[in-house]
Order: sequence, then C-alpha cells, then structure tokens
Amino acid sequence: MKIISWNVAGLRACLKKGFADFFYREDADVYCLQEVKATIDQYDFHPEGWHEYLNAADRKGYSGTLIYTKIEPIQVTYGIGNSIFDSEGRAITLEFNQFFLVNFYVPNVKRTLERMDERLLWEQLVREYLKKLDQRKPVVVCGDFNVAYQEIDICNAKANRGNAGFTDQERENFGQLLADCNFIDSFRYYHPELTGAYTWWSYIGNCRERNIGWRIDYFLVSKRFIHQVTDTMIYADVYGSDHCPIGIECFLPQKENQGFSRKLEQVATGVTTKDNVAISDKKNNPNTLVTQVKNLKEASKGSVIHYPEFIRDGDTIAIVAPSDGVTVKEDITRLDRAIQKFKQQHFSVIEAKHVRSTDGRGKSCASPIQTKEFMSMWENEKVKAIFCVAGGDFLLEMLSYLDDKVLAKFTKWVQGYSDPTGILFYLTTKFRIATLYANNFMAFGMEDWHESLVNNLAILKGEKMIQKSFTLYDSGCCEDPLVPGNYVLDTPVVWKRLFKNQPVKVRGRLLGGCLDVLVSMIGTRFDYVEEFLRDFYEDGIIWYFDNCELSSESLIRALWQLKEAGWFKETRAILFGRTMTNRSYYQISFEQALEEVLQELNVPVLWDIDVGHIPPRMTFVNGAIAEVVYDGKEKGSIEFFFE
Repeated sequence: MKIISWNVAGLRACLKKGFADFFYREDADVYCLQEVKATIDQYDFHPEGWHEYLNAADRKGYSGTLIYTKIEPIQVTYGIGNSIFDSEGRAITLEFNQFFLVNFYVPNVKRTLERMDERLLWEQLVREYLKKLDQRKPVVVCGDFNVAYQEIDICNAKANRGNAGFTDQERENFGQLLADCNFIDSFRYYHPELTGAYTWWSYIGNCRERNIGWRIDYFLVSKRFIHQVTDTMIYADVYGSDHCPIGIECFLPQKENQGFSRKLEQVATGVTTKDNVAISDKKNNPNTLVTQVKNLKEASKGSVIHYPEFIRDGDTIAIVAPSDGVTVKEDITRLDRAIQKFKQQHFSVIEAKHVRSTDGRGKSCASPIQTKEFMSMWENEKVKAIFCVAGGDFLLEMLSYLDDKVLAKFTKWVQGYSDPTGILFYLTTKFRIATLYANNFMAFGMEDWHESLVNNLAILKGEKMIQKSFTLYDSGCCEDPLVPGNYVLDTPVVWKRLFKNQPVKVRGRLLGGCLDVLVSMIGTRFDYVEEFLRDFYEDGIIWYFDNCELSSESLIRALWQLKEAGWFKETRAILFGRTMTNRSYYQISFEQALEEVLQELNVPVLWDIDVGHIPPRMTFVNGAIAEVVYDGKEKGSIEFFFE
C-alpha cells in the first residue's frame, strides 16, 4: 500500500502546476493533502473511482486538509474534537482494517511566535487523540508538522535556532509526541544520518535550487507498525508548491495490500519506476536487495489465520484423549450424557479407542498411540470438530510424533483446556489454524447446560461472537454433585485490573492457554511464537493465561521466561483467569506475582476473568481478533472477529 502526503499550498494553484500529472503517474493508493485552501466547489479535480474526503476551513482560502483514497475506509473522522482547530480544517482520520491514517496540517506559530500558546494546546490535544487511536490499532500520521525536529533536518541549524519551526519548545513537543505515543519517524528510522533531505524551501533566494531547506513533513507510525513500512520517499524534484511530496510504502498481508506486488517487483529487479524519487532504500543500500526480496516473500507466507467451517446439524464431531482419559464411574456417566446431549443437538459423535482409558499417570495411553488416534480423526473428512475429553499432564510428548505434512492438509476445530494447550497452541502458531481454548468434552455432561456451554456451542456454530462476564463462579469450596455435573455457583465474578482500576477497551489477536504448559514449550522446536508475532505484527497480541499449579514463585519465573523469550513483543493486553492455586513459600500473593514481572510492559493486565480451570469458563478463539472491554469496576466482555 502506497501513501503520499503533500502540502500543496493551495490546491487550485497546484493543479495549474502539474498536480494531476503527478497524481496519476505515481499511482499511489492514498493521497493526503494539506493547506488545500479551497471548498469542494472551488476546484475541479474529482478522479473517478476514488473516495474523496475534504475538511475545509471555515475561513475562505485558508488551511484545510483533503484525502483521496482508492480503498474505502471503515470510518472517517474530521477534526480532533476542538472547535478552534476543527474550524480550521486541520485533521482527517481514516480507519482501515489494520490501521488508522491521520492527515494533519499543524498550526504554524508564525514568524513572531504569536501562535505559540495555540500550538502548545494543539500538541497536547493531539497527543491524547493519537494515544486513544493507538490503543485500538496501529496509527500512521502524516502531514506538515511545521517543525524541523533535529539539526540534521534543517540547513543552517545554528542560524535558525529560535526561529519559528525550530524553537526549543516546538522541537521538545515533537519529541514528546514521539515518546508519549510510541511513534517512530519512519524516514529517520531508515535514514538516520542522511543529510540534505528536505521537504520545504523558501521561495526567497533560490533556496530550492541551492537545497537550503527544512524537513518539516513527516510520516510517523506506531512502533509496532514500523516493520510494515518497506520504503520511504522524498520527491525533492516534484514542484508545484514550496513543499515537495513525501511517501511511504507499507506491506499489509491481507486486504489492504494493493501495493505489495508492485513493491516486490521493484525490489526484485532493483529498478524503480519512479524517476523522481529523490531518496530510496535500495539506492542507498544496494547490498540489501536479496534480503529485502526474501523478507517480503517470507512475510507473505502464513500471514492469514485459517478459520474452520462452523459446525452444522448432521456434522460429525470426534472425542479424543491426547491427555488423560476418563475411567471413574461418575466421569463415565458424564461422558455418556455429553454424547447423548450432542446427539440431541443433531450431531454424530465418534470417540477414539482410548478415551475411556488411563495409565494412572496423567495419560490415556502411550504417546505414539495418542498421536495415531488424534491423526486418524484429523484425516477423517467427516469429522468437523475434535474435542479433548479431559485434561492431564503429558500431552506435549505427543507433539514429537505428529505428522506436520498431514496437519497442514486439513483445517478443523480442535477444542480443550488445560493440558490440551500443547496441541491447540502448536496448531495456531505454526499452522495458523484457529483453535478453541474452551470446555473439555466431559463438561458437556451437565444435566442442565450452563450458559457457558451454550455459548461454547453457539460459537462453534457461528451463531455468537460476544460473551459477557458471568455473575457467579464455582469456587470449589462445596462438594460437587459429581453425577449431575452441575456447577455450584457460590462466589461473585469480579474482574480486576492490575495497577490501576480504570476501564479498558483493547483490540488484538488472541493467543494463550495454560501457563504451566506454555512455559515448557519455550525454545523447543514447537515454539513458533516469534514467527507468529512477526506475521501478525500490525494486529498486536492479547495474551491470556490460565494458571493451574504454579506457585507464586513459579509464576514469577514463568512470566520472566516468557518476557525474556520475546513472547511479550507487540503485546496489547494480558488476561489471567482465576488461579487454581495460591501457594507461596514467601507469602507472595497472585496479584503481587503478576506485578513483579508485568509492570514494565505498560499494557492493561486483567485478572480473575472467566477463563481456565475454575468454571464457568468463556470460549477463547486462539488466532482470532478479539476486542476486550472492562468497565473499570468488576465486569467485562470479549468479542471475536474472524479476520
């Protein structure tokens, strides 16, 4: 996807100086213009097939922003919510599937610095505005910022110190914008020491011909988005304004990826079709050609989550025992009732041979046999969903016997929780298949299904994608009526937020499972987290963890290990279910253990949510986009988007 930004210093004047030729020749996907100085009826450039969004100033012939885009945005927002600046038409925000695009024309403090107070107010408002956007998805901000940030960005820095656009206040505020919003100046990221790269020149004294200029036009991007930027451009020899256009190209692996094939072709040939690109990564770094091609090709692989077909009446589901099986009389009763319940829902049910077996040590049978039974269900084209019958302790040993070539041929739902984390996590991170961290099959043996079970089946059928926190949970303090299998709901559900109890609304790609299992996968040949984070960099990750047996001390060590292994890169939020244990030799509480490691991540952390061993449990879809909402008091919700 190619985006160009240009302060045209009056669109009507620029149209007379070749703007249309540049527009069609560059063939970008989006053009962001500043200082348009016109209303919609004052210019005659409305290209067919393009979406056009103008934010004109109330004052005639002044300011104004405009965006042309081939790709229709999800939403358009004009202004930043301040009447003074919004009346000047200084901002337009487009929301796309994978990022926000913001077009700014930042107020000029004027030669006498008379608008400095207004400029400082603008900076404050903009920081808050952009931080809120960045909480939802990555942000790309472009436009005329009216400040040269570093001395390298201006010719004759010493002589211009203190002048409008190069005052200490303006530069400090720009730096604060980068720091507070976690933004990166995309051009300087790729060209940290390049001199003579300017975007504005005074009309006085042939400054442009002598290249006595300032770099005051920028593309700033969220830090987690920077590796999506594959090229940065300054079109120094394009005239039509006292500014020149600037641009970036982004690799977007899914829908908004119109520029990728064009970019790959240019990198592969080493030739750009843009004769007027003054600065190019390939030109300055010719030795990186092969690496760029390889990285772009690799980034295009496996970057889509494969969602299995929803199950329907008449479909076949399978029960397997890759962890432990069920042999206790009461559990057999539940299992039989669960099978009957699904048959009443018009499903056929088949079970693997060792579902009703155990070796007495946390496994249904030997790992090679468990693998064979699982793979037989995986290859069975009639089977649309596979349920793990129960948890256990040693499913990870089964991974060593899996046939990856066969796994790659099929896509179907696999569901379970606790020890089944091993197979779920591997399928999602390596093969990009969405999996369900949800009830083991035996839970469906409840006489009267709890809401959580109804929701679970509804998600499998594609009928429900949002779940709200429950009212009560089963603390396990009461003796369970084993045969009916009903929950004893005796304790209020209270979601909590670590560090500060404020509302949360966050969106990202969901990934997680039982922490006891996940920590054992780190660094093994079944650990594909680094690749997963690379391919879904733009989405960010919402991690969720279910603690079964880890003491507070073990929990601290486990979270430290995940952090040092790089698993928390690009994390948007972390969710913890109700813990099964509160053991600690040093009297460290569960909350204190979380704080010990997670505080430095500076992301929302919710705990005691409805996931994991202590029922009722929500259904979590590994690999799906999730939007998590917490009201700041005690309740929350999670909604899934199959993107």
